[in-house]
Amino acid sequence: MKMIEHYIIEKFVIFIEIHDLVKYVYIFYMHKLATRSENQLETRRKNFREIVDILDDLKLDFFLEGGVLLGAIREKDFIKWDWDVEIAFLSDEFTKKFDDVLKRLEESGFTIINYNNNFHHLKINIYKNDAPDITSFSLFGWSYNRYIKSFVRKDIRIPEKFIFNMKKINFLDRLIYVPTPAKEYLEYKYGDWMTPLKSSEKTVYLTKGHYKKNSFNLALNIDKLIKKLFKN
Repeated sequence: MKMIEHYIIEKFVIFIEIHDLVKYVYIFYMHKLATRSENQLETRRKNFREIVDILDDLKLDFFLEGGVLLGAIREKDFIKWDWDVEIAFLSDEFTKKFDDVLKRLEESGFTIINYNNNFHHLKINIYKNDAPDITSFSLFGWSYNRYIKSFVRKDIRIPEKFIFNMKKINFLDRLIYVPTPAKEYLEYKYGDWMTPLKSSEKTVYLTKGHYKKNSFNLALNIDKLIKKLFKN
């Protein structure tokens, strides 16, 4: 009898733990996609301009990517439920001034969440004023893969045609490069980009052509191997 009671209690505890975990994930998911207040969006705008001015001062070209690009074209502003701001670079240029960017951001009062200075994974995650779950900024590099004629980052790729002829748009009183033609790129990336979609799951909001998990890792590894052989 005691063994049965122990078994029931053990299973009940596991059920409670799973229930609490599911509840936590649900709360985090809903908070992540929560609509930001006007004050929070204004703080985001202010911090974004600071970052843009730092990059311009360092003479480092960059372009809008992800939700901030979608917002800039569709809303002419940030998307109210977007949780981060993605600022993209070509890795060949970003790697040269990576340390300078890091230093200037810290000097300007931004908190560095984490960073990666590996050429194929260049990234700096930061925030300022509001907590990072309200607004975080991601600065990351895209490396060119000549075998698939695309700029790649992990499982996501951008065909070269959108990058080689980029043009600037006016966003929040700053002239900033965007993949061009921007609307064609957004269709390639999101499909029906004009219809707002509230999700944090890449397989839901990105097209299969843009996001294919492990679809071009082989080409990327071949490229790395060839570079290593010639270097040696």
